[in-house]
Amino acid sequence: MEITATEYEAIKDYLYKNTLEPGKFEPMKCAAKVEVFFVCGKKKPGLMIEFCSEDVQYIVSTRIFLKKGFNETPYAAEIITDDNSIITSLESGNCYIFEFTVKYPSGARETIKRTYDLRGETVKFDEISIDLFGNEAARLKGDPLLKEAAIKMRGLNRLLPQGTAVGTMQVFSTIPGTIGSKAIMPSREILPVLHTVFTSFKTVDENKKAVIDAITHEYGHQLNQLTPADPNVDFDALFTRANKEAVIGIFCDGSYSADEQLGHPWDDPSELFASAFTVLTNYPVEFRDRLKNDPFSEEQKALITKLANYVYSRCYGRPFFN
Repeated sequence: MEITATEYEAIKDYLYKNTLEPGKFEPMKCAAKVEVFFVCGKKKPGLMIEFCSEDVQYIVSTRIFLKKGFNETPYAAEIITDDNSIITSLESGNCYIFEFTVKYPSGARETIKRTYDLRGETVKFDEISIDLFGNEAARLKGDPLLKEAAIKMRGLNRLLPQGTAVGTMQVFSTIPGTIGSKAIMPSREILPVLHTVFTSFKTVDENKKAVIDAITHEYGHQLNQLTPADPNVDFDALFTRANKEAVIGIFCDGSYSADEQLGHPWDDPSELFASAFTVLTNYPVEFRDRLKNDPFSEEQKALITKLANYVYSRCYGRPFFN
């Protein structure tokens, strides 16, 4: 489902006013008839729920309840709604029940309930806090990989400009009633990841690689936003050329990581930057081997070298290749 430019701006303005960082929205598939946009913000998580227009004619009413134990009490929150979507902001640490009454094109009405659990656990490692949300929070609290994640964050924080260190990682679980959840729009103080990178693989080593790579990828986005671009390099043009010449695959972090779903560098220059940063940081030897052994032309190798040097210089202050 797509949202119009006008709707997008309205959503962005609303979330910004609720102390959330403006950014990119991506749909998140969930149970029949509904999509959820889950937003990670500085102070409050935000929630956008959109019903598929082909299924629902319009939303008749929306009620929000705060669930504590077996009790459900009405929750007062500002709700922005149109025919097919609602937007609101929520407080972390609570479990919410949304009750929607919707009308279908046939004239029939239905009441639908959805539970969104934002209760969590917080684990601290010196200056790094890790917030755990959702069904997996209690189990993840004792996972030794959390300490590995904090160590990686501490190291990558040294690459960020002074005063811009990331102090919190938020780990989101699957939201009940949905196929999956995804944290969108990280603020500059918060790093969002899915719990699946901690739990989806067969061995501890694979899970560790997935966690480290997911964190590194998100830091790549931070560095792309916070470090000054080289005015002599048109990175957007390099991205377009790399797509055209089919060399972006060498920068796909998912092709190196235990998490094959990680990274989509062909989407836009920002994603290419984040994926390239991950590969050059975590897999420098493997990257060099691929460049040497894969059947690239000399022109393709020159383009790959230019891309690698640009990203690495922005992040580390020196080129990857001398």
